[in-house]
Amino acid sequence: MDSIVVALITGMVLLIMIAVATLHAQQSRQLRQIEERLEAMGAENKRKEESLRFHRTEVMDPISQLESQLITQERNFLTEQEIASILKAREQMKQISEELKQLEAWRGAPYDLEWAEYLERVPVLKALYLRAMQDQAPMEQSENMAPTDPAQPAPTPVT
Repeated sequence: MDSIVVALITGMVLLIMIAVATLHAQQSRQLRQIEERLEAMGAENKRKEESLRFHRTEVMDPISQLESQLITQERNFLTEQEIASILKAREQMKQISEELKQLEAWRGAPYDLEWAEYLERVPVLKALYLRAMQDQAPMEQSENMAPTDPAQPAPTPVT
């Protein structure tokens, strides 16, 4: 009788060990699958991050080249086409920055710069760009104003 009880206990212990080993193997396989999926997602995010950084370089290179042209030619003005390209680069730069932040890949200065920080690195272009924007602002305001009656006094600007 004692040998039957020992055999039953040994059999139950073996069954429990087999069940635990099976559960452990299943959990290990599931964890490996989860790790593989996370690695794949991380690799996809890394590729997207690298693509965004490359695109940002493509956007900002013409701006840097324009800065060097302005310096070598000693120009004191920007053409309409140059202003348009700067505005386009500004919008693209802001969009890229937002996408990097959404990917949680934003590193901050000196690796990642906001538009204003980048503009600080091209001082000649910045000065001409800001002057051009100031010159355009009064023209846009005067275009948007309704014609005034000559008999009426001109409105006083609010400062």
